[in-house]
Amino acid sequence: MYNQRGVTPNGFVKKRLDEILAELQQDLTEEFGFDVALNPQSFLNVLTTNFADRLAQLWEVAEQTYFAHYPSTAEGVNLDFAAQFGGLTRERDQQTAYTVLCTGKDGTLIGDGTRIASNTTPQIFFKAMQDFELTREAFNKASVSVVSASDDTVYTVTINGDACVYRSGVSATASEILLGLQEQITATVGDDFEAVAEDSVLKITCKSDRKTNHLSLSENLTTETVSCLFTFHSEEFGKIVLPAGSITEIVTTIVGFESCSNLSSPTYGRLRETDIEFRQSYLQKIASRSTMMLESVVAGILENVENVSSASGYENDSSETDAEGRPPHSIEIVVDGGSDVDIAAQILKNKAAGIATYGSVEVDVPDLFGGVVVVRFNRPQPVYVWLKVNVTKNPSQPMPPNYTDLIKQAIVEKSTDLKAGSAVLTQDFYEGIKAKCSGIAYIDISAFSTTESDSVPTEGDYTERNVFVTSRQKAVIDTDRIEVTLIEH
Repeated sequence: MYNQRGVTPNGFVKKRLDEILAELQQDLTEEFGFDVALNPQSFLNVLTTNFADRLAQLWEVAEQTYFAHYPSTAEGVNLDFAAQFGGLTRERDQQTAYTVLCTGKDGTLIGDGTRIASNTTPQIFFKAMQDFELTREAFNKASVSVVSASDDTVYTVTINGDACVYRSGVSATASEILLGLQEQITATVGDDFEAVAEDSVLKITCKSDRKTNHLSLSENLTTETVSCLFTFHSEEFGKIVLPAGSITEIVTTIVGFESCSNLSSPTYGRLRETDIEFRQSYLQKIASRSTMMLESVVAGILENVENVSSASGYENDSSETDAEGRPPHSIEIVVDGGSDVDIAAQILKNKAAGIATYGSVEVDVPDLFGGVVVVRFNRPQPVYVWLKVNVTKNPSQPMPPNYTDLIKQAIVEKSTDLKAGSAVLTQDFYEGIKAKCSGIAYIDISAFSTTESDSVPTEGDYTERNVFVTSRQKAVIDTDRIEVTLIEH
């Protein structure tokens, strides 16, 4: 019975203390000719018990050594070592990166280490990780003014190589010239840009808040301010969720740097993977060796693209457009987080030849032969969730005066776990709310969800208890869409 111990065809089987002690007592009984186990208090039995305990500890060390070689059972640094056999490493601490629209004088240098902050409480600080320059050659918005108003003079605004030309008339004024340029810009590049002339300034705005453009002006025009898109990283690690337009405080004073405002879709950071998270991601990433194309594409994105929180893939292998709109013989990849360029490169690298890609995000990726391949994929559609939280006060316990902020904070912190396709289960918020805010006897949460960011629910719209989204959607919760009502008895 005791021979099937150690490394066996069924794995490692540890020899227990009682088995070791029984073996030793049996051997001694055979040698001495009497049963040494009859008196547990005997000197010989005490020695045998202590010796057996040391052997049992060695068996436990052997068992731990065995399990430390496998990702499913290893822990801590041993898990890191075991995963390296598969060519994978644990995700490290990462900062959240927000795209920030910075406005100031043309030519202003925003140096590496420049700090800005949110207007929230508590403040969250961000810093530039490299030098940036506010320049018309990489603008998203610009304010243009007339240097000198002259009769019968050509004024030119060139945007991305498209010249918008206006010739002034008799008794020309700056306002007339700017209105003329406004009309020319609208006629020439109106699909991509909006131009508005007011208060002796022509404001040119790119309709895409993600695009960088090139602007050049004739010598009789100049820029009052330019706005450029720069990436700032949080000083803290982890997933930091802030609403659009909340990073507005300039901490590092720079002459010519006038204002800043963040966009709504950051590249979220993360904390170092726990053992459980690492085991789960290991199973997903190891599929990059898979012969199944879809698994390889998804695993390649998860393994090689930074700041990706989730990725999923779907295939239409038929000769007809499927119910989800995917064309014949195509794949759809839905990715939350990460760089567009890096994601597209992984899709092209791992997909089979002749298989089309489907999605609303289009990226031009150079191939090995000098050509360009258009790769498409999707980002999760945001589903804006409104929550109505009714809390009943416990009369026997005090409640903090800032209970509203604490409850909202608890909900937002829990919502950072939501990924594409994750349902919002309101009961998941209860534990965090009670942990942050004392004096609560009962919690009731109702919800309203919509894909329209400007939609505001009425009292009768809060009919949902849970919000379920599709694999192409992601629930979004922030403090502005949480209403807290206190009920006292």
